[in-house]
Amino acid sequence: MKDIKIKSTHGYLSASVEYPTVKTDKLAILCPGYLDSKDYSHIVSLSHTLSKKGYTVIRFDPTGTWDSDGDISKYSVSQYLEDIKSVLEYMLGTSDYKTILLGGHSLGGRVSLIYASLNPRISQVVSMMSAFALLEEEVCKEWKEKGFRLSSRDIPNTLNENREYIVPYSFLEDMIKRTNINDLVNIKVPVILVVGEIDKSVPLDKVKDLYNHLNDPKSLIVIPGISHDYRHSEKEIEMVNEKIIDIIH
Repeated sequence: MKDIKIKSTHGYLSASVEYPTVKTDKLAILCPGYLDSKDYSHIVSLSHTLSKKGYTVIRFDPTGTWDSDGDISKYSVSQYLEDIKSVLEYMLGTSDYKTILLGGHSLGGRVSLIYASLNPRISQVVSMMSAFALLEEEVCKEWKEKGFRLSSRDIPNTLNENREYIVPYSFLEDMIKRTNINDLVNIKVPVILVVGEIDKSVPLDKVKDLYNHLNDPKSLIVIPGISHDYRHSEKEIEMVNEKIIDIIH
């Protein structure tokens, strides 16, 4: 494991790279969910799993969050896409990777799909607990009226410690602009969608709608008894990872 800093459009991104025992030409980029940390257990565990599969794996904190530079006002879907570009270009500068897997959880899965629709260098996408549906109308209305949304996230590897983010309404405006499910027709590579059967944040019907807008080849993995925040259960993390490893190239 190696912690690095990657130059971005707003300073530097904090990232961690995990290398396989035997070097290959396979790269995986893992994207955390909305305000989530690259060091959350499900992202770290998936990194370990992919590394054992022969991938060099990099996970990073998006601009404005956790250990990366930039104010939270810079946090947006558009900036997240720029961050993925910065990470990809950096890694391609270190080795000639032929296979590039891009994946993430929740918002991280959404931006992975958007980026894959824009960049043909991506070889495969893994989107976990993600959909292209917008937030509930009442949530959007309150966010707009206040001008911001206060969100709390638990600090990785700690008990009862949290970090709060005041996310401006501009984030939601940008997300709405970048959420065009019809653009996904531009993805020409295999896509794996993973959804928890009892996920209330991203319900199965929303993920099925996303699945129906994708080209073949595509896979939909429904995992019984799993919810959106499966990262709090080591057993559930292993279940998700096993399903992904069984199907990726």
